[in-house]
Amino acid sequence: MRAGKNEAKGTSGQSFVKGQFEELGWGAISNPEHDLGTDLFLMARDERRFETGALVGAQVKNWAVVLDEPAVHKGEEGWWLSQDEDHWQYWLTHRLPHLVVFYNMRDKVSYWVHVVADAVVSTGIQRKIFVPKRQTVDSEHFSELLETALASPPVDRWEGSAWTPGQAIPRDSQLRYALLTPRLISPHPNVAAEDVSAPEAIALLASVRISDVQELTKTQPLLASNVSTASSDPEWRLFSAVQTFVRDGILDPLRELGASGEAPHVEAARVAATAAALFEDGDVSGAVELLNGALGAHDEYSPVDFAWLNLHLARNLIQTGDLGRARDLAIQVSQIGQVAPSDPTARFLSGIAANMLFTLSGWRAQDIERTIRARDTAASWWRSQTMTTGLAQHLENAFDDWAGDASVTFGATDATWTRTRSAMLVSGFAADTDNWRYESSLLAQHMLLRKPNDSQVSNALHLLRQAGEHKKLKLAARRVLNRGPVDVLREVASEIDLERSTRTSLRCDLELLSIAAPILAPATADETITWLLQELKDPHRRSSALALTFLYAEGLILCLARLYTPASSKKQADVRDYVAGLPPVEDQSVAHNYAVLLNSINDQHWSERQLQALQSRDAGDNFELTNALEKVTAARDAGRRATLLEQIENGDAQALNAWGDVRDLPERASAAMTAHTAASVRAETAQARSGMHSIGTENVLRRLVLLNIWHPESAEWDACIESLSEERSSSRDLLPGIKLMTLLADRIPSDVKEKLRTPLIRLESKVPAEPSFFGAEDIRGDTVLLLQALFPYEVSRQQINELMRGTTEQAAAAARIIGSLGNESDLPALVALSARADDDIRTSVAEALAEWATVAIGGEETIRVLEGMLADPGVQLGIHVTRTLDKDVSTPGAQKLADLLEAHPSVHVRNRIGELRQAWST
Repeated sequence: MRAGKNEAKGTSGQSFVKGQFEELGWGAISNPEHDLGTDLFLMARDERRFETGALVGAQVKNWAVVLDEPAVHKGEEGWWLSQDEDHWQYWLTHRLPHLVVFYNMRDKVSYWVHVVADAVVSTGIQRKIFVPKRQTVDSEHFSELLETALASPPVDRWEGSAWTPGQAIPRDSQLRYALLTPRLISPHPNVAAEDVSAPEAIALLASVRISDVQELTKTQPLLASNVSTASSDPEWRLFSAVQTFVRDGILDPLRELGASGEAPHVEAARVAATAAALFEDGDVSGAVELLNGALGAHDEYSPVDFAWLNLHLARNLIQTGDLGRARDLAIQVSQIGQVAPSDPTARFLSGIAANMLFTLSGWRAQDIERTIRARDTAASWWRSQTMTTGLAQHLENAFDDWAGDASVTFGATDATWTRTRSAMLVSGFAADTDNWRYESSLLAQHMLLRKPNDSQVSNALHLLRQAGEHKKLKLAARRVLNRGPVDVLREVASEIDLERSTRTSLRCDLELLSIAAPILAPATADETITWLLQELKDPHRRSSALALTFLYAEGLILCLARLYTPASSKKQADVRDYVAGLPPVEDQSVAHNYAVLLNSINDQHWSERQLQALQSRDAGDNFELTNALEKVTAARDAGRRATLLEQIENGDAQALNAWGDVRDLPERASAAMTAHTAASVRAETAQARSGMHSIGTENVLRRLVLLNIWHPESAEWDACIESLSEERSSSRDLLPGIKLMTLLADRIPSDVKEKLRTPLIRLESKVPAEPSFFGAEDIRGDTVLLLQALFPYEVSRQQINELMRGTTEQAAAAARIIGSLGNESDLPALVALSARADDDIRTSVAEALAEWATVAIGGEETIRVLEGMLADPGVQLGIHVTRTLDKDVSTPGAQKLADLLEAHPSVHVRNRIGELRQAWST
């Protein structure tokens, strides 16, 4: 047998070069079995043959290079070596410095060059390096070779704002860089771009530089979606799909791309971008299916791309509750930053994986410092810089609005939106859920603060849902419910599919449905209740599967309570049957929410069969549910009402609540409960005097006021006056009693009114304390309102004017005082107050105008002003207006208000109007 010619050349060259380094005193080891770009491993020693600990790789070339065709580069003779991208990537990212050695077989001379990024030159198709003729492997160049061996590994420095797009970035990594570190790929905004590549164009999209893409389309039509979609280049088709997603929020083109035999790096970018879009859309199961399919299809992804896809898979598995597998994948990905230390995207992914592990482990994680260091990467800093710039712009805009800047900047865009959206996109493409959630929340808040249209409100609510920002979502949803646009809130809530809700979004979805309940269509309420009742059969199953961190069963019950009223009568009956068949409930938080559900059910809705089931329940319920059940059953159970009377005589406040209307109490029971309540009020006053306050308890002052008013024969007003007179009494404890006295002021005896005058005048000027754990209510406005109710016309015009200029609470009180005066000439003052943005002020004005309309004060003008206020696209004003209408008083003005509110979006308002009309007709 005869060996191949090239084999002889190759091995002889490697052997000769190995011998040359050995003559220099270096250790040399051949690498014949695992040669992917390293023929020799060289152990560098100094001139005295002492080990330096430095190791060098060498690639020997001696038959595939035409040494007879030298070149000149920068005035120096030598030869060019061209290689494929895989070799350059291998040498430039290797942990060891590498030499390329040309062996001249004829002259027995070896020439070498150190492979570093600065020495590699692009030809447009491939890259090449120049091997100088002067650098030979011999003793004359020993110091240069040793210096190369001892040199620190090259570190890519990405700091600074000036760069060449794609500089030193391998071609098969550029799509990943475009999505995760777009600033390293996209053309600089201040530099004219010609012949933009697909990765550069995708980087522009990740930076949300949509206007730049549109401008470049004038000279490069390929950037137009309709052109790039039809391109034969998969990278440009990917650009088109990403553009549709970023620009229009439509992800169908990404879904439809599909695998078509493209290169592994293109498929990795396509799958990662699609998975990010699916996650943002809430389709976690679709993302898991996509990623499992892509990772199982083949094993040709680069290590960083492989880690990238696995990180996306881990991200979505967390949302489905597969935390064990997600943790295993995160552990694997966390090492990629060490595998490719010079790749900023690899270190970015590694840091995200470390944070994911920390999140999954909670405070049991052993090394918080290590997690923080892993997260502190150049890529994360660039993303933070983008966010900071956007938030700074938001602050500047807020200042301009505050200062009344009316100037116009032509061609200006919403920089806060674009920067925040860019940061959010990068986080999504990088599978960084924690930062994606934070940026989504900020983007939603910004959108809601900038006078949004209906579409923007809808998008903002969806973002808060998907981000799991339940606190911000509750505030936003309540604001939209009260002030509009309620149609948007209804639409967003109706689109929720609780079966698709993720670990992050489930709590938000339940709370949004609860808040939107008054405006939901019966079909939506019925469908949701069906799901809730099924889920309540075994709430632990989903809670355990998703590793939920909130009280899931309680959330289900509360949502059920809110949806009862808008549901159809058939579905309401299903809810009552469910409650009637409940097993004993021992857990207090669960029992509390079932009590809320019972309170939402009209007492007249219960059938005799259902009431019998409630009355015959087995023992074991927590007291909160027991009390709520007693309130339902006591009204129809004479024996139970007799027992309640005994408990009330012993001072049992829960029995009093279960009894119902205090006006029906017999004299003996009312006297006993009044005495017990007065003792409680005096004890609370004594505690306040010593600087102690209670929280989370029933307001005893309000209960005593209620009993005193409806049972004057056993009233104990002195305890109330002592509480109001104590300087250290909490405003929070006093306010409910003050409000009730205002409502029923005409039933307070004259001598009691006079005793109330002095403490109320003191409270009228009581500036609220700094907020504390016990709260700090501003009761000045309510106190003046009570004084006006007790002593009509004693509140001066000057006092009213001062209230109008005061705090929200004071201005709201001024509106109610003006309303109580009933002077038609005060209508302009009410109109002026209605222009205030504060909800409390507007509702007070609406209530005052409704009372005027009922008794024909102000005539048609009052109706017109109130009609204009009720045209607001929210439910708050309508709810407050219906509270002023009396079942026993039907006037032309009241009928007109009922006509205005008959088609109100809130089911509570519509039900109330129905009750009023029925009462008026009989």
